Amino acid sequence: RASQLSEPLQCHIEPSEKTWRHVAKEQFQNVLDLVGHPIQHAKYWWEVTTHKEWLKSSISRRMCRWWVCPLFGLLFWRGDFTRLPIFLSSIVCAFLPVEYIISDFLTTVLLSCTLTSWWKWEGMVGFPYGSDSFFSSLLPFLLMMLFFMSLVGLHTSSVLVFLVSVAGWIFTAESTHSLNALWFSMWGGMITCATATIEFRSAAQFSQLHEVFDKATLGACTVDRKTGIILKAEPGLARTFGMKRDNELIGKTFGDYVDEKHHRMV
Repeated sequence: RASQLSEPLQCHIEPSEKTWRHVAKEQFQNVLDLVGHPIQHAKYWWEVTTHKEWLKSSISRRMCRWWVCPLFGLLFWRGDFTRLPIFLSSIVCAFLPVEYIISDFLTTVLLSCTLTSWWKWEGMVGFPYGSDSFFSSLLPFLLMMLFFMSLVGLHTSSVLVFLVSVAGWIFTAESTHSLNALWFSMWGGMITCATATIEFRSAAQFSQLHEVFDKATLGACTVDRKTGIILKAEPGLARTFGMKRDNELIGKTFGDYVDEKHHRMV
């Protein structure tokens, strides 16, 4: 259309000069974007790994502590009454509620305090407490304990607390300040990172699956095959039946909501 005008088209562009304030603001926003992504990922990791449904699920491996913790205490006790506090603390840790994250921190603190106190009182056979040989002989057991803590589904944050506290204990208690604390931190950090990755991926898939069941379908539920009682129900299923509360279906018989001609099929 410019070619059809009688007068030539004139364009005037004013140069846009950015002041130092605009440049600083843009750079600050770029820094916030770089920092914000890890913060968002960390927030998402915390949300999915501390959700009660995930903590109560069998895939989180937290139910294993009901038999692993007493077995650990029993193997460590071996009838020696000087080690009885360790066995009792393992029994207490086994029966802490799995659906609360605070139980993981209580387990970590209880086991750490009991074990470090016992080692300080009794020491290792043939090695005085605080010597380099004492902690060198103790290092494989501490790493194995860290691995089993992750294996029974203790939250990564509580395992990290155990890692930092034990590394600090080794560093402050050692008389020669050798590299035992550094070796424990390095190998323990590798174990913690590996278990944290597995925990996050499993919890994220578990959360996405529940979201699909709740939003992409009319709802799903878990039913006891012997009694037919509904053990767990997604909120979408309660909304499908027009119920006001999400947990109103729990404890009821699944067959009551199925047509009689479909009872045999179900």
